[in-house]
Amino acid sequence: MTPGKHVHSIRTAVLGAGSWGTTLAILLDEKGHQVRLWEYFHDL
Repeated sequence: MTPGKHVHSIRTAVLGAGSWGTTLAILLDEKGHQVRLWEYFHDL
């Protein structure tokens, strides 16, 4: 991180736990953000 830069932690919800949603959630978590990952399961 660059000295003097202030980074805010953002609470984020990612809708969809497919490959893109999971990747986005991991990247945001690694950057220090609070992430909640949601997935919908349809009952058969």
